[in-house]
Amino acid sequence: MNYPYIDMHCDTLFRGHQFNEQSVYDGEGMQSIRHMCDAGQMAQFYAIFFPPQDDPHAMPGDCPPITGDQEYYDLLRGQLLHLAELHPEEFAMARNYEEITENFRKGLSSAVLTLEDGRLVGAVTHVFLNDPSQGYGILMENMLSMAQ
Repeated sequence: MNYPYIDMHCDTLFRGHQFNEQSVYDGEGMQSIRHMCDAGQMAQFYAIFFPPQDDPHAMPGDCPPITGDQEYYDLLRGQLLHLAELHPEEFAMARNYEEITENFRKGLSSAVLTLEDGRLVGAVTHVFLNDPSQGYGILMENMLSMAQ
């Protein structure tokens, strides 16, 4: 009997930056989207690790340089969204518990995007009461530049 499970953390998206998008889907290593789906995993939380800006050794030497937090976030998020478009019969993005359970009912694994470590990325400034999944936020880089 299979029991649905959720892995709350992996750094697999980093492989998309280090190697290529396809390595996130079927690359070797501890986790891949293909492994997740083959195992019947209910959901995987994919962490985007923001390396400290003041630590030149935080990223392996074979990684392309990161020019800014927004560009790095957009790249990794975009790769995950693109893979979801390429493999809609296997997994779908999810932002909350309801979407995870709905995907599971449809026979799909869920991918949840999370942020990790390094530094404060920004802040949520407003959330709509009638739809808490939507609102406004601001990047820390923008907050600091406006304060100067």
